[in-house]
Amino acid sequence: MNLLPQRQSLVAQTAACLRAGIAAGRWRDWLPAERALARELSVGRNTLRRALAALEGANLLRPEPGRGHRLTGRPRRPRGATAATVGMLIPHAFGQLRPTTIEWIDRLREKLADQGTRLQVHAAPACYGKRPAAALARICDRQPAECWVPVLSTEPMQEWFATQSRPCVVAGSNFPGIDLPSVDLDHAATARHAAGVLIARGHHRIALLLKAVNSAGDLRTAEGFLAAARSASRPAEAVVIHTGESREEAIKPLASLRNRGGPTGLLVANPYRLLAIAGWLAAQPDRGAGVALLSRDDDPFLRFLKPRPPRYRFDPAAFARAMGTSIGQVLAYGAPARRHARLLAEFDAGDGVVAARV
Repeated sequence: MNLLPQRQSLVAQTAACLRAGIAAGRWRDWLPAERALARELSVGRNTLRRALAALEGANLLRPEPGRGHRLTGRPRRPRGATAATVGMLIPHAFGQLRPTTIEWIDRLREKLADQGTRLQVHAAPACYGKRPAAALARICDRQPAECWVPVLSTEPMQEWFATQSRPCVVAGSNFPGIDLPSVDLDHAATARHAAGVLIARGHHRIALLLKAVNSAGDLRTAEGFLAAARSASRPAEAVVIHTGESREEAIKPLASLRNRGGPTGLLVANPYRLLAIAGWLAAQPDRGAGVALLSRDDDPFLRFLKPRPPRYRFDPAAFARAMGTSIGQVLAYGAPARRHARLLAEFDAGDGVVAARV
């Protein structure tokens, strides 16, 4: 007799996710097509098919050739049952968030509503201070939620959620040593690609510009950027430069670096910081000739700049789907099947990457 604890297989986890979705009324009469369902659950087709076979055996669905999988059994939500609530924390008023962030939050709200779950967004600047414990406890006690989603979270916020063991999915990356469920872009992969693009265009001195206080995503960006420069086939010198939020603070280090013959290839986090730097370069006598700017982040206004800067775009709808999947699994089972979901950004070359002057 085997008395050792058994690990739950990915097939069993996938079947459990499907059961929870069916029980919550996520799908009406038919499941989505296999390809779409596998993408939504972040599993392979073979894994999904084995999970579907398990649900067929439980008389929850019936395959119909050429049509898909018809739902044949679904527990109904009891009358008067209270919808689950997801609480989202943001650092300032909703309208002050970047457009891409607003879009994925709106899409997430719709997705959760389809599952019978409410999303309540709380602008809570006090939760983003150096000692947020009291503010976090107060809002979590006064605004109860079955799961919390901190957006643009700080390290003290993440530490509090980790120590309090409150159900949570971080919209972003985790700080080192913190293991909360999270959904984010793969910033390290983006930075590695950007460094490679710059080096390939002849930029042997490259720099990454970040804000003075790093987010966890910024830390991943710096790691990927420096690692790519170290492993490049062509020698490349890479530095990370921290700047303030204002225009003057953003361009100050760049001005001193150019005077000393500094980096000619720049990856800039935050499109507004890139706009300040592009304006400053355009005002120089040589109009920034030979200096390449890449934006790690996207924003609708970037497409109106001339020349259009190369940038990394992501799909807010895909981000919302990944968030919705992780939140749904936390609500159903206490943890998502993929603890840390990472999405790849798409490189948009804009009007081209400026080659370094020889």
